[in-house]
Amino acid sequence: MDSVTREQVLAFRLRSHHLATRLPTGDAALATSACGIQDSPPGSAALSLHARLANLRPADLEQALLQDKTLVQTWAMRAAPHVVPTLDLAVFTAGLMPDDDEALLYYIRGASGHLQRLGFTAAEVVGRAGAALTTALAGQRLTKDTLGHAMARLMEEGLTAAQLAIWRSPDGLRDNTHGESLARFALSILALQGRLLLVPDRGRAVTIVLAEEWLGQPLPEANRQEAAKELLRLYLHCYGPSRPAQFALWAGISPAQARRAWSLVAEELQSMERGRPSTWMLEADVVALREALLPQGVRLLPPHDPYLQARDRDLLVAERDRQRLVWRTIGNPGAILVDGEIAGVWRPAKRGKALRISARLFRSLEPGTRSRLQDEAERLGPFRGADTVELLFES
Repeated sequence: MDSVTREQVLAFRLRSHHLATRLPTGDAALATSACGIQDSPPGSAALSLHARLANLRPADLEQALLQDKTLVQTWAMRAAPHVVPTLDLAVFTAGLMPDDDEALLYYIRGASGHLQRLGFTAAEVVGRAGAALTTALAGQRLTKDTLGHAMARLMEEGLTAAQLAIWRSPDGLRDNTHGESLARFALSILALQGRLLLVPDRGRAVTIVLAEEWLGQPLPEANRQEAAKELLRLYLHCYGPSRPAQFALWAGISPAQARRAWSLVAEELQSMERGRPSTWMLEADVVALREALLPQGVRLLPPHDPYLQARDRDLLVAERDRQRLVWRTIGNPGAILVDGEIAGVWRPAKRGKALRISARLFRSLEPGTRSRLQDEAERLGPFRGADTVELLFES
């Protein structure tokens, strides 16, 4: 058994997340390949990349996503939109793909009531949705709502009269019918199949495209087991030491699927003695963990930044009242990172071309550190379309 300190774990994770030292601007693919970059609320991915890349401009990310297409956006972990390298797309999609019917239903468990009313399995609905997707989306860029409407109509074929009545009836989710909601649930699985991608459109809703059309070529057939192994390696490199249950929560997959993935890399793991039950990490990372030192510097991390997605939150923030400030049920703030520790939270408010950032600190900071935070805040202006940025510290 091995033992490590809290500071070593934090330092190791910060380096793995590329938050210890900023990478060159051209290394956006490297920054996103660590564990993906969540883009919710929309625009968060740019702020997360800004925290990892030197001198990043909004146009750089747009160029990578819309022109060069070295980065793509898709539904991945927790069925949330993520920016990932195009070359690693299979890892973040096929690597999450449910490996049996129980795991499939777990991934879209919000649809379980609808499926029961219609007498469908999750696999049957996903199959219907897959058959409808190309017809509904070919040659177009559609919003999730518009695509859901179109697919629901196409998926009606072969339904009994009783099923059709339920399919077309309102389900209480906004103005959706049961069929439209099921079509939308299925989209997250079709994303894991590599069938579709999300295209951000500044000032408007994200649109959905066929992956093959957007990239101009068919995607290579993915080996699901190899992708699952690589995804777990990436997870452990960014969040280790960890446990299968924590991996399941991070990925949004069933605990059973997480345990099966864990077993695929069991020979690569080393047990670490940091609390009970035992945690594990890649044996290849143990030396780096032992040698890790907390970095110096400040960062303003957006809500849902990958670093904040660790499931052992007590490691990042020990005090429960402060945990409740960082991780809320809805409306998370951003986190202030100072010399390797979460030192507070921040929220933006924009009026016209002026951006005001309110910071709530967990501890007092030296004047020099406050000045560094001011500089960091001012660099966020272009990402929010602001000409001026004011950083205010709440008392």
